[in-house]
Amino acid sequence: MDDPEEIKIEIENMSNQKKGWVKLHRKFRDNPIYRNSTAVHVWIECLLRAAHAEEEEYLSRQKVQLKPGQFCMGRKEFGASIGISGSTAYFWIHSLKADNILDITSTTKGTIVTILKWDEYQSLDTKVDNKKTTEKQQKNTYKNVKNVKNVKNKDIDVFISKFNSAFTKQYKPTGGRARALAIRLKSFTLDMVLQAVDNLSHSSFHTGLNDRGWTADPDFILRSDEQVDKWLQMPVVATKKYIQPNEETLKILNQK
Repeated sequence: MDDPEEIKIEIENMSNQKKGWVKLHRKFRDNPIYRNSTAVHVWIECLLRAAHAEEEEYLSRQKVQLKPGQFCMGRKEFGASIGISGSTAYFWIHSLKADNILDITSTTKGTIVTILKWDEYQSLDTKVDNKKTTEKQQKNTYKNVKNVKNVKNKDIDVFISKFNSAFTKQYKPTGGRARALAIRLKSFTLDMVLQAVDNLSHSSFHTGLNDRGWTADPDFILRSDEQVDKWLQMPVVATKKYIQPNEETLKILNQK
C-alpha cells in the first residue's frame, strides 16, 4: 500500500480513559458524506471509540470480545455524546454502512460496530510512519505559513492599489495596515472591502472637499468592521454619485 497522507488527531477517550491517536485519511473528503458536518462528526466519533487491540467490554451485563476496530454502542447514548439525537446518529451510521465504511451487528442487548479495513488504515506499527508524518507536517507547516504570508501580502497590495487609484494617492502597504486588513477579512471578503473603498471614494467630504481639506486614508476604512459595513451599505444612485444625506447623517459621516 502506498504511504497515505493522513491527519493524526490527539484524543482522550472518555469512556475508557485511553490516550492515543487515530488516522483520518484524506480520501474521506471524496465521499459525499464529507460535505455534511454531522456525518463527519459521527465518523470521527466512531474512530475515537474503536478498540485499538482486542479487549473485553460489557454490553448490557453481557461480556463481549471486541477486536481492533470494533466498539459497542446504543443509539441514544452515541447521539447524546456528540450533541445529536439518537435517530440522527442511527441514520448516519447506517449511511456509513451503506458506503462499506463500517459494519453493524445488532443484538437485543445493543449494537457492535466494526470499522472496515481498520488494520489497513489504523495500524499502530508506525515508528517509521510517525517519523515520515512528522517530517511531512514540518514541511507542510513551513509551506502553509509561507503561503499565508504570500496571501496576506497579496491582499494588502491589492487593497492599497485600489485605495490609491480611487483617491489618487500614494499610500504604502505597511505592516499595521496588513494586520488591520487581515482582521477585516475575517468578517468580509476582499471584494467587499474594495467595494467599501469604492463607495467611500464617491463621498466629496472624504475626498477633501471639507473646511479642513482632510482626506480619508486606508486606516480610516480599516479601523473597524462597522466602518467597512457602513460604507459597503451606503446607498448609491446609478451615476455612482451619493444621495445627499440629511444633516444628522452628515454629522455621522463626518466623524473620523
